[in-house]
Amino acid sequence: MTHPKDGERQTAQDLSEVLHLERSTMLRIVASSFAHAVGTPIQVISGRATMANDAASPEELRQQTDIIRRKCDELARTVQSLVGYAREQVPTAEPSELGDVLLGVVRDIEPTADAASVEIRLGDPPPVPAEIVKASFAQAVRCLVLGGIDMCREVVGVALTEEQCSPPPTAAGLAQPGRFAHVEIVWRGVGLEAKTHAELREPWLHEPFASRSAALSLAVASGLVRENGGWLSAAPSAGGATFDMFWPLTR
Repeated sequence: MTHPKDGERQTAQDLSEVLHLERSTMLRIVASSFAHAVGTPIQVISGRATMANDAASPEELRQQTDIIRRKCDELARTVQSLVGYAREQVPTAEPSELGDVLLGVVRDIEPTADAASVEIRLGDPPPVPAEIVKASFAQAVRCLVLGGIDMCREVVGVALTEEQCSPPPTAAGLAQPGRFAHVEIVWRGVGLEAKTHAELREPWLHEPFASRSAALSLAVASGLVRENGGWLSAAPSAGGATFDMFWPLTR
């Protein structure tokens, strides 16, 4: 006769194997995409540096250096997207006010958005107290907003609510019903082509995205959300796409 504990151990083992497979798959995808996301800007920087050296006028020199600066910013954002995910220390939960965390993330990113002529819209977020790994939450939001800046030409909207909900079937076994912080991030602009709308699903790293660094940001954000017991979903919306991040308020 099979003991009930044997079934529980097998379920836990199966779940562990699924998580290991997901992480291994994501690591391979991120590694290959990182080479592309870094290699292309470096090639552009090298070419533009040569053109700047041969510039015939101050205006032409300024144009080339502006392009080099933008590509350096792109490289910095790509590396920044991986920093939180690659840290070796064991993260610990701490009391956090998520509205304040969102405001801090937006303040940090605003200069990048201004340089890209993209507006970040964040009203007055409600107070949402939580006990979470604040650095992981902030990094996931940062990735989603930076992805929007890469893909959009107009607006990235950010909103925060607190909800009682259950995970969708795609997150079954990885997330539990409870109270969640719901962060809605809306990308508005012409950066999303019609064919992209049909591909708003995991894995995020695929060709329809105009920006591979945006796809990398989505993959990292999704990994952080899952590791902390939440889920990320996406859907096309008028003039862009909407990403819904659900993060448990206790971990």
